[in-house]
Amino acid sequence: MIASILLATALALQSPPSKNAPWLSKYADAVQAAQKEGRIIVIRGTRTACSNCQALEKEVIPAPEIDKLLSSKFTCLKIDIDNPPSDVAPFLDQIKGNTLPFVAYVTPEGKFINGTSGYRSLSAFKKDLEDVLGKRQITTRLHRA
Repeated sequence: MIASILLATALALQSPPSKNAPWLSKYADAVQAAQKEGRIIVIRGTRTACSNCQALEKEVIPAPEIDKLLSSKFTCLKIDIDNPPSDVAPFLDQIKGNTLPFVAYVTPEGKFINGTSGYRSLSAFKKDLEDVLGKRQITTRLHRA
């Protein structure tokens, strides 16, 4: 009985931070998915030994309101900042600041929208997501006019 409880606890602690929003690992896959769904790409640049990165992953990303936004409106890409793919590096270079984690928001066509540097609280991260969605809607309306 105790072994079952310990096993269940261990498995719960190892579960991915987001149950609904899958985090892809290749930019080409993210572009393909984003184009198919008409979504913005969220690129999260992290490092294993980064406490801010770990806090964002454990405290903010799995929050229900964040997960809902990510899984319904965005295509998510997580990359290792120590070895960024060459197709992602230009977006990270546009972010002002040098504190991890880096988060870049990119259109499916490869246009940089915005980016942040450093830990973002739940409310700040949610606002970032909503602001990016608002910019996307304004841009779409301007192109249709």
